[in-house]
Amino acid sequence: MSIYILNLLILFLIIFCIYYFIQRKKKIDFFDNKILSQKKFDSFILKNSEKKAFNIGLKDIRIQRDECFKKCDAENCMKLYMKRLNYNKCKECQNKGMCYNNLYTMGACDYCGKNLKKLNCNHKNNIGCTDPNNIFNLEGIEPYYIEVPSNNSNSPFDSKCVFCWQLESYI
Repeated sequence: MSIYILNLLILFLIIFCIYYFIQRKKKIDFFDNKILSQKKFDSFILKNSEKKAFNIGLKDIRIQRDECFKKCDAENCMKLYMKRLNYNKCKECQNKGMCYNNLYTMGACDYCGKNLKKLNCNHKNNIGCTDPNNIFNLEGIEPYYIEVPSNNSNSPFDSKCVFCWQLESYI
């Protein structure tokens, strides 16, 4: 009697495994038809660029660049000041057709050569900062800060400064 029960359990287990793998294969086949190739995905994004599903921004943000020392801490304001000087100097170099040598403290315009290539000033990995209207784009804008009101008070003097290089940690 126990042999029959054991055989019945094994048979049931085999049938269950076969059923599971058949159902799994159907799901995989279903999703195979829905996955786009890289070329199809790129053409889909380019054709639907007016929808800009990938263009995500922060609404109602007022970009500020002036009066930083009155509103924010001195260390970050000094960093903003230096970043803006470098950014503006880089843009001047681009307008002159020269390359910008991004040095540790202050950059300089130099002639382009084998060791000095043109630098995209707006790129987030170079001197530019995240564009708050399109936070996932690599093309940035001039360095800035924004004021975020404190949750504790409605006073305009009680706000927190968030600088563009800190913005990505808040997103």
